[in-house]
Amino acid sequence: MTPARLGSTIGRDAGAGPGSLDGSQNWSYHPTNARDAAPDPIDRSTAADACTRALREQILSGGFSPGARLPPERKLAVDFGVNRVTVRAALATLAAERLVSIRQGSGATVADFRESGGPGLIAQWISLARGDTAVAAVADLLAVRRALARVVLERVLARIDEAGRGRVQSAVQSFARTVAEAPGDTAQIARADLEVMRAIVAESGSPALQLCLNPIAGVLAGLSSLQEAMFHAPERSLLAYEALLEALKTPTPELALTMDALLAAHDADTVARLSHRRKK
Repeated sequence: MTPARLGSTIGRDAGAGPGSLDGSQNWSYHPTNARDAAPDPIDRSTAADACTRALREQILSGGFSPGARLPPERKLAVDFGVNRVTVRAALATLAAERLVSIRQGSGATVADFRESGGPGLIAQWISLARGDTAVAAVADLLAVRRALARVVLERVLARIDEAGRGRVQSAVQSFARTVAEAPGDTAQIARADLEVMRAIVAESGSPALQLCLNPIAGVLAGLSSLQEAMFHAPERSLLAYEALLEALKTPTPELALTMDALLAAHDADTVARLSHRRKK
């Protein structure tokens, strides 16, 4: 979306619906955070949020290169069809995300988001990736998830007790009910799966590891095509969770390696399905 086209989007939801890999092989990201939803058209935050989204998309997609200066506030206001206060609010948000740096009298300079951005940008960056780059980006993210899972399981195996096993079991049972009662509803199944993941990570006792899960969870929650590829056969995930519960009764050091192998096989299948869909 270019600045000149933004005016037509203000006052309505700029989202393209649930994330999908469309005909141009471009991911569409559907944010689930209420702050990202379009509020009432008369609310000034609508315009500011729309400006922020448009500029963020340009930066993440390479429309504005690192080191480039954004157009002056006055020009952005004209292009967007808003006032300068709204543009200033959008730029302040981008500065907080470390996508731009602002100096009085010099305007806003685009930062290199790869060096300055936070994990909260992962989902939006993947949503803009195209073709093989999109699939490779998802593959990288799943690899990060596996690395996190290895560390989590090692920590969990060293400290989990009967109460902890009960909490994980409760989450797995809820996942099983969702699979049985909502077959084919990949969004609901994905949410139930995330609760299992959260329950397992919580047993690590590490807030740092719990925080590391959040950006990954954000991607899984926002891309329906990824959910469909991951949970086309949720019974496989359920069997893996049930095996994990059984193994946690008498944990061994080999358990982390076994679960890593299962997760790697599942991720390879997910990536293959995404790649096949892209080539259709």
